[in-house]
Amino acid sequence: DQFPKALYVHYLCVHRDFAGTGLPKLMIDFAAQKALENNIKLLRVDTNASMMKLRKIYEELGFTLVGIEQEDYRKTAFYQKKII
Repeated sequence: DQFPKALYVHYLCVHRDFAGTGLPKLMIDFAAQKALENNIKLLRVDTNASMMKLRKIYEELGFTLVGIEQEDYRKTAFYQKKII
């Protein structure tokens, strides 16, 4: 399939009071479970390419950078993660 179905995580945010507690992993695991329940085997996220700390978190959560493109006012980094 050239364009497989994917669940798109629109916004991942953790309040500073909960930093370092592993909440991003819990949220991505939850999204992955919901995707699998709907026969979707791919998660996608994107972010401003200059947000290196967030990009590192996505990569630590198993996302792979698939491209960076200029979009209007910013460069956007596109990530995806295969769900097994």
